Amino acid sequence: MEIKKRLDPTAENMEKYAKAFNVDISEMLEISHIKPKEELLSDLIKILKSANDTDLTTIYKIIKGIVH
Repeated sequence: MEIKKRLDPTAENMEKYAKAFNVDISEMLEISHIKPKEELLSDLIKILKSANDTDLTTIYKIIKGIVH
């Protein structure tokens, strides 16, 4: 049986994520404005292209941790 890891970030981690993605915490928690996949990918690419090296590394680690 495979046990899935539950994603339950702390307030401190949410602040780090918000800073890394350059968004307000409230934006991360709001789900009423979910966009289509292609638009999400386009937005992510824009964010990644504008990130500095340190933020890009942080974003990479966060995404890798969530997906894996």
